[in-house]
Amino acid sequence: MHYIYKLRSWGAPFIVFGANAILFFMFAGVFARLLIMIPLGDSSLKGSIYGLIQLVFSNDYLASFSFSLLFLVVSYGVMYSCYRKGIFWKV
Repeated sequence: MHYIYKLRSWGAPFIVFGANAILFFMFAGVFARLLIMIPLGDSSLKGSIYGLIQLVFSNDYLASFSFSLLFLVVSYGVMYSCYRKGIFWKV
């Protein structure tokens, strides 16, 4: 039984994203568009966030990967809160 619990806890993000895949698809598209559309100084919000990440990681590939992981963590936070509240979009 203990083995099954470890397997279930490892797969929890897949359950959260899979249970609300349509909402995740919509959220990712809208959130990405908003990051581009919101101006911040001479750049967009996305450019400013990426610039801050690029200061930490000098490698462009690592900075891009870190930005995508940050986007995924924010998306997971939103999807997890919807999952806990029982908000599911279905067709």
